[in-house]
Amino acid sequence: MSMDRRTLSAEAVTAAFNQICAHLDEDAGELDAATRKRLERIAKESMEAHPALAWQTLGMLAAERWDSEALEVAYANALRCERGVQAGINCAVALAACNRFGEAAEVAERAWQAQPSSLLALRGAIDMAWQAGRWARALELMQALSPRSNATDRETEAYRRKAVAILERHAVPLSAVEALHDALYGFLATRRVRALAACEFVDDGPGEETVYVTVQIAREHDEVAQLDEALAEALSDAVEAYPLAAFVIDLAERETA
Repeated sequence: MSMDRRTLSAEAVTAAFNQICAHLDEDAGELDAATRKRLERIAKESMEAHPALAWQTLGMLAAERWDSEALEVAYANALRCERGVQAGINCAVALAACNRFGEAAEVAERAWQAQPSSLLALRGAIDMAWQAGRWARALELMQALSPRSNATDRETEAYRRKAVAILERHAVPLSAVEALHDALYGFLATRRVRALAACEFVDDGPGEETVYVTVQIAREHDEVAQLDEALAEALSDAVEAYPLAAFVIDLAERETA
């Protein structure tokens, strides 16, 4: 009987964890008090049998309410309970949900370093570094992936190297790219707007070479336009020479299927 309860507890806390992640992926506003209380209760009741997952669930709940201190405590406890790759990746995801992409990239890379054979961890570290604007580091990590890469990996790497080559031709330092990402994420975080995706587009037409990064947010068109206008000042403060000749970073409505 005790084993049955343990199994049910694992299913319940996994479902709770997944529900919070889905909510964060949509940036669907605050959870209502009753739902948050129910999810917290599930996590706490599973603490004895499944401490690592329980703490990760509490960490995601902390991310949902933008509570950085509680997030850090929860994931420190989770990583003490379980040193596996997945706990590290989930910690990075929670940090990213609060627009703390630079820290998320560091955590994701540590998860890979702890288990270098894990392609899941390596790809996660690459993607977090790129999303954080740490493009030079992302390309270095892609080199580590190269011997085991698949066609999608190689296509992604080629596209990203094309972007960096354009910036180099136009003397745009990658440190400026990182600073602009940091400024944008900080700008959104102060307004509790989650950055849901950062998508790059490379225009390599003759005389028009430009790298565009569009960060998608879950807001209506008019609010996105207002935020994008206000963002310009934050970007100019971050990089004196902004706007740059061959690099643009801005906001857009989240794409829906």
